[in-house]
Amino acid sequence: MRLNEEFRTQLEDEMRKDGDTSLATWIKRILRKELQQRGIEPKG
Repeated sequence: MRLNEEFRTQLEDEMRKDGDTSLATWIKRILRKELQQRGIEPKG
C-alpha cells in the first residue's frame, strides 16, 4: 500500500506508542478491533 511519507510517519509514531514494531501488524490489530466494534468476529 502506498502511503504519503508524512502520513506514514504519523502512523509509525502511533505504532511505536502502542508498543508495536511492525506497521503491518499494527494496522491488522487496529482493523481487527474495528471489526469487533462492528460486531464482526475477525477470522484468522
